[in-house]
Amino acid sequence: PEFDQIKCLGACTLGGTLNVTLLNGFNPTLGDNLSVMTYASRTGEFAIFNSPGAYFSRNYNAGDLTLTATNAPSTLAEWMAAYFAPGSPESASDADPDGDGLSNFAEFVFNTNPLSPSPVPQDAGVETIDGQQWLTLGYRRWANPEADGVIYTPQVGGGLGDWGTIGIIDEVDPNAPVIPGSTACRCRVLIGGPAKFLRVKVTKG
Repeated sequence: PEFDQIKCLGACTLGGTLNVTLLNGFNPTLGDNLSVMTYASRTGEFAIFNSPGAYFSRNYNAGDLTLTATNAPSTLAEWMAAYFAPGSPESASDADPDGDGLSNFAEFVFNTNPLSPSPVPQDAGVETIDGQQWLTLGYRRWANPEADGVIYTPQVGGGLGDWGTIGIIDEVDPNAPVIPGSTACRCRVLIGGPAKFLRVKVTKG
């Protein structure tokens, strides 16, 4: 097939982490089935499943493991249910089960895995745009969190405490890759004068 596949000729014991990487701009179509592993028999399942940029359901069949492209969980409650047992301590919205500094709520709004440590998916730097230098911060607005009432608000501050929105340009990032279900954004503010800091504040209405 036109994707990597593991073929186990005998009995297969599964565990640990399965990482799926999309290559060359590939994005699966809803309902696509990918048989990524075949085996004569199987015990166990992968404890952690990472697939940045796409959602898959895992189907452990008699002779293979099939990934089926599916819709991302559309609400925070559905997202929580996909990862945690109801009422468990790690299912709290402010919990951080993987210890990476991102709460479950932050993992939901930035589409990262709450069970695998990952950096905040933002890209900060200085860019020259139309002959002027800008402090920039790239981030993604994800459609499902927005539909669930999540609000992304870029802010500028002078000392990591005095935050506001004056002087910020928030726009679609023309250089970012396209990922279905999200809009790549770039907020920016002119460099000059006192020191400036950028952040994206995320709240749920």
